[in-house]
Amino acid sequence: MGSTVYVRATLDTASFMAGVRRITREVMPNTVVPQIVWVEQQLFASTAARRLFTGFLSAFAGMGLFLSLLGIFGVLTHAVVRRTPEIGVRMALGAQRGDVLAQVLCEGMKLTGAGILIGLGGALVATRIIGSLLYDVSPTDPATFASVALLLAGVALLASYLPARRAARIDPMVALRYE
Repeated sequence: MGSTVYVRATLDTASFMAGVRRITREVMPNTVVPQIVWVEQQLFASTAARRLFTGFLSAFAGMGLFLSLLGIFGVLTHAVVRRTPEIGVRMALGAQRGDVLAQVLCEGMKLTGAGILIGLGGALVATRIIGSLLYDVSPTDPATFASVALLLAGVALLASYLPARRAARIDPMVALRYE
């Protein structure tokens, strides 16, 4: 069965390794020192599987964020196209572009708010599964949950802006003819 010896050094690598081998032979003559590994290398190797799994989780989270951006964009774009005549009537009756922009952005943020609430509930359940992968962070860390919710809200605002801008630029005459 192998043993591990940890040594702290401030010397250069070559002289340090030679010294460790020499001292080990003097203290334990029947012991073979097959390999000297730096603590950083051992830590890196011992956490490789967790880092890989965390990398996969991060990639899937990024894909989920991108899909949510596309989903919100698609739903709002469809809603704007479907409601073009209604928006045209509102603008013909005096609604300002800013009002239309705010209305569509508000719709997007309502959808996002519902999604964030559902997602936070799911995240509380999921933290039990991935809690072992977290270092120096509580699985239910409020700052993490708040920052993720703010990130999602920001992405949703970005995804909502283009359809909202399109709705605000609708020409009332063209929209009324559209019907």
